[in-house]
Order: sequence, then C-alpha cells, then structure tokens
Amino acid sequence: RLLTAKNVEQIDILLRVNPVSVFEPLSTRSKSFSNTLEFVAFLWKHLMVIDLDLYPNLCRLSDSVIWASYVSRFGRDMSNYCPIHSLITLKSKPLEIALFREYALNRYSTEILRRDRRGRFCLHLALKHQMTWNTGVKVIFQANSKAIEQKDIIQKLYPFMLAAVGEKADLDTIYELLRAAPTLCPGSNANIVSGTTRKLSAGGVPT
Repeated sequence: RLLTAKNVEQIDILLRVNPVSVFEPLSTRSKSFSNTLEFVAFLWKHLMVIDLDLYPNLCRLSDSVIWASYVSRFGRDMSNYCPIHSLITLKSKPLEIALFREYALNRYSTEILRRDRRGRFCLHLALKHQMTWNTGVKVIFQANSKAIEQKDIIQKLYPFMLAAVGEKADLDTIYELLRAAPTLCPGSNANIVSGTTRKLSAGGVPT
C-alpha cells in the first residue's frame, strides 16, 4: 500500500517541503527503519516480491528520496547536482544493493560524470569510502572510465592507489583497477596488463 501513486505523491510533497525528514525514523506495520532512504533501499533489495505495476512508483519514490537526501546535506542549489556522490558517502551504503545501484546509475548517468563541490569524481569517493570492485566500483568505473586516469584532488592518489589505502584494502579492487590502467604503474607485471594470469605474493601484493 505504501507504493500507491497517491502515497508516493504525498511523500514527494512532504520531502519537498522538509527534505531533512528523509533521515528521520520510519515505521511500517512489519518493520522499522532508521530513515526513509533505508526503507527505499530495502524495497529495492526485495524487488522480486513487489508488484511490477508498482515499479514506476518505486522509481519515483527513489528519485524523491535521493533528491531530499542531497538537498538536506548540501542545500537547494542544483547547479552542480551530484546525487551519486552523495549516496556514496552515506553510512548506510545504499549503493551496495545491486538493483538500487543499477537504477541510480542509469537514472543519473549524466551527473555521475561531474566532480563534486570538492572536485572529486564518484570513483575517487567510492574508493575513499571503501567500496569494492564487486559492490559498486566496477559499474562506477564503467560509467566514467576516464576518471581512472585522474588523481584524487584531495589525496593526490590515482584510483588504484586509493584502493590500497587502509587495513581493509580489497585485492580484487586493486587488481582490476591496475588491469584497467596499467600505464599508471609502469613497473607492473605484464600478466596484470593482459589479465591472462593472476598471482598474489605472500605479502598480498599483485605481481
């Protein structure tokens, strides 16, 4: 019932008036959520049980929630609207839900090419927030492949370097980023360049 056209319209109106409410707790008959964005992500995660007739309503609700989450944090100036950048930085990590990620990246395919207010591409932000190749980095890279050759304007590191920062560095992510831009690491092994063989040394470094 929450996904009826009327309910979605009312939610949209409420969020337009008070965007910050997107981060307020939300309860349904069967489950409680810390905020509306978490609820929408939950719906995408269980999309298979949603009536296909309601899919357009879910898309509209998602747009409203994404807009509100951005505006509540960065204001109503849409001159440099970067919704994907904003979603990447959320602690709830909604983009790790595959179907929601697919929808958002397709819906905002133009915006993903932009730099945010600090000059960062989505790829740099995704790696900073420890997203991995399989939880979003791959499709973000595919959406704006040129970003792989750009250093992060804040940390002055290439994407494969950002992926290697921290104790939770993911070897698959480092490897795939190196394989996609081998010229950024002239000393890398030819096997990485061709992608025909993959070896890991005892220290966990691609060789």
